[in-house]
Amino acid sequence: MSNAITENESQKGVKPSTLKRKLLRLGIATVMLIATILIVRIVFPSQLERGAAALLAKHYSEAMTLLLPLAGEGVAGAEFGVGYMYANGLGVPKDNLSAVGFFRRAAEQGLPAAQHHLGNMYSLGLGVERDDKTAFEWMLKSAAQGMRESQFNLGVMYQLGEGVAQSYELAAKWYNEAAEQGDPQAQCNLAKLYLDGMGVPQDDNRAFNWFKKAADQETPYAQNAVGSLYSRGRGTTQNDVTAIEWFRKAAAQNFLDAQKNLGIVYYWGKGTERSYSQAAFWLRKAAEQGDAQSQQYLEEMVAAGIISGV
Repeated sequence: MSNAITENESQKGVKPSTLKRKLLRLGIATVMLIATILIVRIVFPSQLERGAAALLAKHYSEAMTLLLPLAGEGVAGAEFGVGYMYANGLGVPKDNLSAVGFFRRAAEQGLPAAQHHLGNMYSLGLGVERDDKTAFEWMLKSAAQGMRESQFNLGVMYQLGEGVAQSYELAAKWYNEAAEQGDPQAQCNLAKLYLDGMGVPQDDNRAFNWFKKAADQETPYAQNAVGSLYSRGRGTTQNDVTAIEWFRKAAAQNFLDAQKNLGIVYYWGKGTERSYSQAAFWLRKAAEQGDAQSQQYLEEMVAAGIISGV
């Protein structure tokens, strides 16, 4: 068996989970509602505000009672809130068709959160026929207003060529927009492009720096990547001890590749005292998640009489 750290996510292609589209959670949705309240407060001094507060407090029936009449009057924040509740079945039966209708009305008024959600509905084919081109168009409108989730999604769509011609250069551009706003997934994907020199000049230092920003936000994918780069001395000074520290952070979050990497460093004593018990502990965790290489290590350890059983 090789004593090299396994080639993991920071060297291979970006896994689908990293390219996953972003949906807005309730907290972000409510922030968008409250932002809208500040604009319409003079016309609607309290009802929209109370509806947003009820939505935030998860008092969904009350929120619907307060927001639905305003949505009927064309208040964009209320239309978005009602659409959000229909899309997620909050206080009402889940109804994607109704959600699309309310999102569309708010999106046409320029509300970026609604544009983002409408784009997602088209992308996923929820309440509307799937249409990647239309999804892209709505994401672009939202991203142009600075919504980092939409900027990240544009990066994904350009990278995969969904709804638009594939372009790693434009993928990098939009990932950078979101990454500069602190989005950890965008930071990871941008780092990977720098690592591979796809759409941007190959640059280990920039790759390391972006992975490190995401790792500092407790992103296990990035923590494992930082560990791997320390192990190889790519973009930073080679340091096996520091590599182990980062692998451990990601492994504690049940990240498979980090568990495997920890098992291997303990097996070979790379940056730490050799410990077959620790090697077996972490390799078992990775093997339990279906990792074939970790399973092979364990079987060879059994065959050599190092451990008693897989």
